[in-house]
Amino acid sequence: MKKPKITLADLIIVRLSIVDYGRRVRGLARGLWAGEIDTFEFTDSFLAAMERGFEQAWTEGARTCGIEPEDRTDEEATRLNEFIFSQAPYIPGLAEWIATNNRESDSKLTPVLSRIEIWTNRYNEVMGIAQQLACADQKLKWLTDPAKESCRDCVGYHYRVHRASTWAKYDIRPQHPCLACGGLHCGCRFEHTDEPVTPGRPSSMTGC
Repeated sequence: MKKPKITLADLIIVRLSIVDYGRRVRGLARGLWAGEIDTFEFTDSFLAAMERGFEQAWTEGARTCGIEPEDRTDEEATRLNEFIFSQAPYIPGLAEWIATNNRESDSKLTPVLSRIEIWTNRYNEVMGIAQQLACADQKLKWLTDPAKESCRDCVGYHYRVHRASTWAKYDIRPQHPCLACGGLHCGCRFEHTDEPVTPGRPSSMTGC
């Protein structure tokens, strides 16, 4: 399959999508913190936002290698559902934490939004998983975020090029919880490339 050309317009759409998702989940957190919604409404709305957001993230990740939603395999659909199901049980605890640290208790909003940013970054993780599965033998280059301080694992992977199947074989991807940084605030990403594959296998992550 010919590697699709990723245009600036495509990248802008991806960034707008994650911005919209982040705005939605931050709005829900702010509403619960301010007492405008209760924990039940927050939990239901947050789960719905996460499901829609992760579906969009998967679609965007797969589209970087020319795979549309209708082309999604059963394996890919199962992996997306598994990821959503793995995150859903944490939402009630998040709701209770925000409700306990709400405005009425004189707690600040900043720590709440900082914690929500972790959930926003899961959007990027879903994109990376989609790329690993949908892009198969296409080559992906690891890039760190120059605006963030990178951990030793991410620095070691920076500019390494491997086929998507190789990254997937060793279960290595940006935002992975087994990275030295824990992946929570990881700003790394995969980028398609025509550069030669980096010799050797990628080293193991050191965070687990």
